[in-house]
Amino acid sequence: MVPLTDLAGDQAGLEAELRSLMAGYRHTLQTDRRHLLQQFDFADMARKVVGVGSVGTRCWIVLMLGRDDSDPLFLQVKDMTT
Repeated sequence: MVPLTDLAGDQAGLEAELRSLMAGYRHTLQTDRRHLLQQFDFADMARKVVGVGSVGTRCWIVLMLGRDDSDPLFLQVKDMTT
């Protein structure tokens, strides 16, 4: 995994794009799951190298925090548009 801060290029643009992907995902969730996800805020992200079946797919690991640093939620996000 490569943290966002170690990636070359437009880091702010990548973060904004990921936030947009996650917003779209949030709208696909059932109400109870959407409510759960809304309890967490974006904290950090890293690019992840994925296996053979996903070659060419941009994949990210997202760290989200709930009430404090001891309440993490990790999500894997795949951008299927590339």
